[in-house]
Amino acid sequence: MVFDIIFSSRWTRPIYFAMTVSDDGKIGLREYMRMEGLAFRLVPIRAQNFWETMDEQKVRAHIFTDVAEPQRGPSVGFRWRGLQDSTVYYDEDARRLMMNYRQAFLSLGYYYTYKEQRIDKFAEVLDRMEAMIPRNVMPMPSFLKFDIANTYRAAGQSEKADGVLRELAGELRPVVEKGERPQLAADNAYLLLFQCYEALAMFREASEVLDKIKVIYATEPGVDQFVREQRTRIELKMRAAGDSLAAPDSAVPFN
Repeated sequence: MVFDIIFSSRWTRPIYFAMTVSDDGKIGLREYMRMEGLAFRLVPIRAQNFWETMDEQKVRAHIFTDVAEPQRGPSVGFRWRGLQDSTVYYDEDARRLMMNYRQAFLSLGYYYTYKEQRIDKFAEVLDRMEAMIPRNVMPMPSFLKFDIANTYRAAGQSEKADGVLRELAGELRPVVEKGERPQLAADNAYLLLFQCYEALAMFREASEVLDKIKVIYATEPGVDQFVREQRTRIELKMRAAGDSLAAPDSAVPFN
């Protein structure tokens, strides 16, 4: 059906795909779609990443414009209704779909970072995303939160970066203390918590996480070498900071 619509139109009228359409529904044409707000327009131009050929002006105009009331005709912007209200109930499907909308913000940020070399503008986009879709109402994956902290730091906003990292560490710590053994991947709680502590210069806490990694993943190939290398790096940073390095007041040793 999708193929027939595209073939029959012969570029006489625009064809759009919603952001929520699965990759299967895009019938292999993902690389030929240009982002315009929360939709992708099919174009005869190939790009590996959405942000490469996005219509930056349209995307920015839409996600940075608040619409107070519904309009009868085409208009710029969206109504971000209820997304800042923690009392509104969203089921699992709605929360999962929200990542599609966050993807519009992130894609615009990638455009500014890689196309315009302006990571400071990415930080501006992240501020807008947090204002419209706050993390305390719509949780986001841990690895994404860590990437956001790194973006803030690269943009010279260390205070915001540390705030996000402390928030993430507070979420990950109870998970790590359970002693479970999740798969070693980008969103692994142990690895993310270690990186959070290192970025926050909480080196003793980072070393304690390495101890847990060594025990929990003792049978994983290369774990001993990984722990040794990371511990050496942490110890060098501790020496550079001086022997009087004190753990933050919020730091509590693992049980």
